[in-house]
Parts: sequence; structure tokens; C-alpha cells
Amino acid sequence: MKKQRLDLHLYTNEYCNIHCKHCYNDSGDARFKKEIPLENINSIIQELYEAYDLDIHIEGGEIFLRPKIFNTLAILDKEILQCMTITSNGTIFMDTPDVQYVLKHIENFRISVEGHTNELNSVLRDCDVLKVLNNAEKYQKMGANIVLRITLHRGNIQTLIRDTLPALANRGFHNFQIYELQSVGRGDGLDYCIREEKDFNDFIDTLIEYLPTRMNVKLMFNKSRVKSINLRKNELIKAEIQVEEIEPNLSLSIKSDGGVNICPWDTFGDVLFNIHHENNLVKRLNQFNLLHDCEHCSKIKMKVGKTC
Repeated sequence: MKKQRLDLHLYTNEYCNIHCKHCYNDSGDARFKKEIPLENINSIIQELYEAYDLDIHIEGGEIFLRPKIFNTLAILDKEILQCMTITSNGTIFMDTPDVQYVLKHIENFRISVEGHTNELNSVLRDCDVLKVLNNAEKYQKMGANIVLRITLHRGNIQTLIRDTLPALANRGFHNFQIYELQSVGRGDGLDYCIREEKDFNDFIDTLIEYLPTRMNVKLMFNKSRVKSINLRKNELIKAEIQVEEIEPNLSLSIKSDGGVNICPWDTFGDVLFNIHHENNLVKRLNQFNLLHDCEHCSKIKMKVGKTC
């Protein structure tokens, strides 16, 4: 019997060494030290892997503030690691044997940046982007499949395609995931959301004119952009930009305190239950409809090159 696809977002720890203005998880400093116990992490992943066609996202907080987790993940079978994306802010470099092993075997090591200069990056993210990119280069040389994750917002909408992507490609990065800023978490009410339809259409114009096909770029948008993108679909396809609507998947988010939500964007919504109070996670999940579709989740994507 074919397994159902499940997108798992596992937030291993809440604490982070930077304080991004748009963090949808509202991650904080070490005073907020909620974390999933190391002994539970692999059992959660293993149980869900056996029951579902699992796409695993390991997130924080910042995972490198909890380095022992790599020793834990290294125990997992390679087939499970190959279904895994780990996301980091890239401010910390580590090259211990367990870090090297895990990063070489996971599908993607995703590092978040918001621009190629500190001026652009600091609009939302308070860290030195040059240090982050230097670390990303070292991880790439280590053998990790680096994907740079970028948030599209009003402050970089004019520079992202023309300036930032080419500058990052010149540094040897060719895999990019771009998500539009969402009004969730600390981003709720932030004055950098793209509100004017004209601004979004101007962005598509720039995308068609300037996006190099030598890159692997995936751009993800929620349902509010479906009509605008489909109206330009023929132009986009002519420019070798693929357009694909996204069907809802089963979704599961497990927070650092063990609380279970469905939507990865809504980490402050109603908690279904807590994993620490359950003996059979899959049996408990079968009591809920995990098929998810909301105003924040991606409903349409544009992509160039291979999927990253």
C-alpha cells in the first residue's frame, strides 16, 4: 500500500542567537530553552518514516546552538537522512565528524539570507551576511548540498533578481528557495509585506527578463498570488520558468515543547496534543485530519532548473 505524503516540521529547540524581525516561530535567546529531548528526536522521526512518505524539515531556533543533535541524527539510516532538510541561520561553523556526516547525507542544508549585502540583509535579519556566506562556502566544500533560503519582501523586491541572485551565484551558490514574507509570528503587522499588485507584477517582469536559467530557483507563493501568476503563465513558460500549482499535503508541526500543530506557519495556533503525553504517535495522529490548506501555505510555485 502506497504511503501518504507527510510534510514534517520538527522544531528541535526554541532558542536562537539572532533576533530576526520576521521570525514566524518567534525564536528567542537561551532563557527560552524549550527543546525536544535528544532521546525523543529519532524515535519521532523513525515512527513517522515507517508510517508515511516523509519529507522532514529540522528547524529551530538555531540548530547549531544544540550541536549534540548531530550525533543523534547520525544514527538514523541514510534513507531517512536523504528525506531531510536542515535549516540554519548560518552564523555558526562546525566541522565535527557527526556534523560532516549528517550534512553530507541529508537532501538539503538550507541557510537563510535576505540579501547579498549587510544593508539588504539587515532589513529583516540582524547578522553579518558576509560571515554567513563564508560559512556556507565552507559547508559546501565539506560536501553539503547548500540551498540559500531568501524571503521576498518590500525591501528587496527590486534587487533580489537583478542583483542578489547573480552576486550569490558568483560566489558559487546555485540553489535558491524564495518565499514571500507572511504576516505570521513576529512578521504579523511588519511593514515589509508586498501589498500592491502592481509591485508583484513588476517583480514578475523582472523575473522574466533577468532570471538566469543556469540557477536552480524555486519561488513559493500562497493562494493570494495564484491568479496573478496564472495570468502570466504563458510568458513565464516562454522564459523557461515552470509554473505549478501545489496540491495540499498532510502536514505536521512539532514544536520545541512537544506541542503538535498542523500548519508550519501557525506555531501559535491551537495545539492538538503533546507528544510527551503519547505512547503511539501515529495512532494519535490518525484521529485528526492532517490535510492542510491555509492562507499562508504555498499554493503555487515557479521554478527554474532542477528542483531544490
